Amino acid sequence: MLASQFPAQWFSWVAAGLCERLIEREGIDIIEGQEWEAPLFFLMQRRALGLGPERRPPCVVHFHSPTEMIFRHNEWSIARPDYLPMKRYEDYVVRSADAYLCPSNYLAEQCTKHYGLDARDIHIQPYPRGETPIVPRNQDVWSTGSICYFGRLEPRKGIVEWVDAAVSVARQRPTPRFEFIGSDLPYTEELSVKDFVSRRIPDELRERFVFHDSKPRQELIQMLGNACIAAVPSRWENFPNTCIEAMGTGLPVIASRDGGMVEMVQDGVTGWLPSPSNAPLSDQLAEALQRALDVAPSELAAMGDAAAASIRKLCDNDAIVERHKLVRAAIVERGSHRSRSIPNNLPWPEQSVRPKPMPGPSKGKGESDDVAVIILALRGESPDLALQSIAGQSLAPSAVVVVSDEKPHGVEQAMPFRFASYHGSSRAVALQRAVEALNGVKVAGWLLMDGGDLLDRDALRIYADILKRCPTVGIVQGWLRSADTGKADAIYAANPAFPYQWLQNELEGPAFYRDEAVEELDLDQHGDGEGDWELAIDIMASGWAAVRLPMLIGDRGKRGRSEEAVPVALSRPRRTLIRRYPELFGREAPALVEILEAQSLYNKANGRMSPTREQLGSARAILRRPLRDQMTIALIALKRPVQTSHWILWRSKNIVKRQIFALRDKLLDSRR
Repeated sequence: MLASQFPAQWFSWVAAGLCERLIEREGIDIIEGQEWEAPLFFLMQRRALGLGPERRPPCVVHFHSPTEMIFRHNEWSIARPDYLPMKRYEDYVVRSADAYLCPSNYLAEQCTKHYGLDARDIHIQPYPRGETPIVPRNQDVWSTGSICYFGRLEPRKGIVEWVDAAVSVARQRPTPRFEFIGSDLPYTEELSVKDFVSRRIPDELRERFVFHDSKPRQELIQMLGNACIAAVPSRWENFPNTCIEAMGTGLPVIASRDGGMVEMVQDGVTGWLPSPSNAPLSDQLAEALQRALDVAPSELAAMGDAAAASIRKLCDNDAIVERHKLVRAAIVERGSHRSRSIPNNLPWPEQSVRPKPMPGPSKGKGESDDVAVIILALRGESPDLALQSIAGQSLAPSAVVVVSDEKPHGVEQAMPFRFASYHGSSRAVALQRAVEALNGVKVAGWLLMDGGDLLDRDALRIYADILKRCPTVGIVQGWLRSADTGKADAIYAANPAFPYQWLQNELEGPAFYRDEAVEELDLDQHGDGEGDWELAIDIMASGWAAVRLPMLIGDRGKRGRSEEAVPVALSRPRRTLIRRYPELFGREAPALVEILEAQSLYNKANGRMSPTREQLGSARAILRRPLRDQMTIALIALKRPVQTSHWILWRSKNIVKRQIFALRDKLLDSRR
């Protein structure tokens, strides 16, 4: 997981194990995690599948910075290989959470719309102000102090638009000075954000624009004492701590309307908000800045006092702690509900219409606990390996169907064996023959596998248990080792879902199908296509959920077809499926365009965004080093603009970012 394109899943996996132990040993009442990088993913996925502790305290997602919003407003490429996996994990935890916390009404409204949530489940809780002191400022500071931006030099924080606004106003006014305090980030392949915005400042104005690196908190507070106005000009924000801290020190704030700042700043009283308009953000900020510079020093001081009093009331530490305790107590009393089940198919957010979930298996049909196995051994493939792994299962199947051009020998006495002869190459036709051969056998579900696939000893029992515990699940597949690499395919563990399933079969390899989900389908309509791909789409389009069991379950053999045949083999059934489900496909067309755009950009990069084998080897080497060495390497990456060849270093940096920021200054000093 650490060496994958989405290493953050490693933390989610480790966190799940720790959480489950704490639930069992310590009586944990409530579990909370942010949506960014979805640290609750594996805990919630395992819970929904009936794994882990019997006690299931509610899971709360604390909205802070959803990946889609961060990428959009930072202008980050969605071709980055971690984008779609991270988005899918976040979609899952958001749709499965029992309740939500959010620091601002602004962000809550966006998340309600984006994820299709009930606004009543979102509890608005502003961040506490912490221990920020009021900083005394004399008359000179209120007259000639700087206008200060502090925080990361990050595009979504409006740094580019703020510099443009400041330059346009500085051309007209000879006195304002602008300070910037914060760590630099990459912006283009060649330039960091600081380099990029510096080039937008004319030479004659450069002395009035001063950039500082990030500072320790105490030093930052002292530097804010030399400012008379603070700026929070974000393109998009949640409920920024920079605004809380600036107001807490006694500074009036110029802020954009694109974030929770509108809930902190009162225009003309504690700061300035641009007049509502459709003008570019830089023009809006310039208008607010002009109004701020027209305010007399004495009035600025009064606005600073009002800002300090206002933020202390809104973000009072004691009051917010009490509110959080009350909210958490109410959530605990209500208990877990959504996190106990699999969310239906996880359609792309912001769809106005969603597939209706299946009501679950019908009752009174005399359901069996038995299972069956279907082995497709086509194009001369031998079914012997698959048969050997089935013969050793802890749950013996009630029927084993082999579809092949030649009947295997010596298996009739070992297991309840059925044979269907087929000399063609169509998986769809072979699957149809196999299902016909199962006629009269009542089973809960059946496993579909190829002749070269292998299952671990308890696979059938585990799959059957999942169907029992999860009545809305129609298909389940565990993690599989790849025949090509020998490694588990755990690096993309999100549940198969629309619209991704339209592009390729996310259930390739051995998968277990609920018999009831299949029995109403017309398999004849699959023609000569892939068979299992069309079957999966039919089941998911009916509303049944498909799930990825986070457990190593077996080995996926090589498919018996040439790589050259793959595009043709997929295109024919895809066209058929689109004609079969025009409304479902039409609703998901915008999402498909976005996915295809990400994949197209990724492929166009041709290895620049994608780590090469050598780079992956380098990443593994980095992650095996002592933590101090990892941080040193990450610091090197931190101080240079990100080029695609440095992508692995940046991902490594993210893994240890907490320790990095704690020791960064100390390491840099020792190097000097």
